[in-house]
Amino acid sequence: MSSKKVTFTACGGANFINNSAYFFRFGDDEVLGIDWGGHSKDRQRQPVTYEGPKPKWLIYSHPHDDHIGMGPLFQRDNPDTRIFATEECKILTELSWNDKIRIAERRNQNKPFTREEMSAALSGIETFHSPGPDKAHPTRLQLSDNLTVYAYHSGHVLGGVFFLMEYKREFYLFTSDICFRDRALLKGAPLINFHNNNCRAIIRESTYINRNFETRQETAVKFVKFVESILNNGGKVLIATMSIDRTQDVFSTLEDLGIVRRWPVYIDGSGRATAVYMDYLPGAKKKLSKALSFSSFREREEMARSKKPAVILSTSGMMNKGTFSAFWASRLINRGENGIASVSYQDPDGQGFMILNSTHGQLLEIDGQPCYRRACQIGQFEFSNHMDGAEGMALEYRVRPDTIVYTHGEDREIERYIRSRTGDGIQRVKSLVGKEVSL
Repeated sequence: MSSKKVTFTACGGANFINNSAYFFRFGDDEVLGIDWGGHSKDRQRQPVTYEGPKPKWLIYSHPHDDHIGMGPLFQRDNPDTRIFATEECKILTELSWNDKIRIAERRNQNKPFTREEMSAALSGIETFHSPGPDKAHPTRLQLSDNLTVYAYHSGHVLGGVFFLMEYKREFYLFTSDICFRDRALLKGAPLINFHNNNCRAIIRESTYINRNFETRQETAVKFVKFVESILNNGGKVLIATMSIDRTQDVFSTLEDLGIVRRWPVYIDGSGRATAVYMDYLPGAKKKLSKALSFSSFREREEMARSKKPAVILSTSGMMNKGTFSAFWASRLINRGENGIASVSYQDPDGQGFMILNSTHGQLLEIDGQPCYRRACQIGQFEFSNHMDGAEGMALEYRVRPDTIVYTHGEDREIERYIRSRTGDGIQRVKSLVGKEVSL
């Protein structure tokens, strides 16, 4: 008879945001993995190796690089592990993996994996139906006689899911990256309640664990006011966005609020991901097909030198070195009529954080060139596709598990939150890489 013991181990994405990789061990030898992600600054870095039994299954929760970025290497090294993803996640993952190879080739750097390894990994992914936002219709994966996984719409990105795992009639909730609010294109994640107190544990993201957001409408009004003030003054606005979801969400917000109708708005660096959204998400094509694009660097340079007002949504969201958004930042930052806006999380050690937190007149280094004096306006707007602190707290008290494990967040913020939540009988654990937690 197999043991009823269940444990959780983070091999990355524990008390930090990068290299997400998580493993559940059910009983003696049934191991389920979730994600095998990349690192935003070190494109060769993998999560650490899981030291337990070989995983029987691994599911990709959503196609952001920090969750799927090093997948081909995991699949190469674990050829007997069955791999699952939604169809949309698989398609967007292919785009992300291709981008990693192209960026390495363009920079004359070592590729994180070969095209052959990427192709083999893609052919090994089994797809399942992407659940809708209705909580009554999750997708059910029967992995073994004792283990069932229910995949729910996460509200985070197209094709993204969170998981309710049932093992021997007890439940374990894994949020991955989750958003409960409706946004311009995607509905929020469904709310799950447990009335019979049989959810043993929540393993939850902690990206904004101590921060509460204003309403999306309030953010949108401030954002559009910032954009319009620059355009009316003849300037250009760089909106640094993530390729998958944030670009499409923010463009749709600009469309809803009339900016696209009055000024040229470009999507630069995420055209293929935008095409997937138009193909798979009902209603998206009507909005996203209005985006303009650039076909060459010459066109980008001509636009940068022109005096025409325009909005450019460009990747990466953190303005990482060598990206389109870093190019646009270097071209727009030294003119007072221009603006740079952030609409997502910024790594405190990243180039984008440095730009956004600079002072007027400060000399900045962008892509290794220390010759940019900031004159433009800076705006930061939280169009988050994560739950905030209040929503995370509500989830905990709605489910009331025995144990909560905190992942995918900043170490000090997780510790501060845990210190503030004592005395309610729930065991709270900060995840650490390689540390096994009994659930």
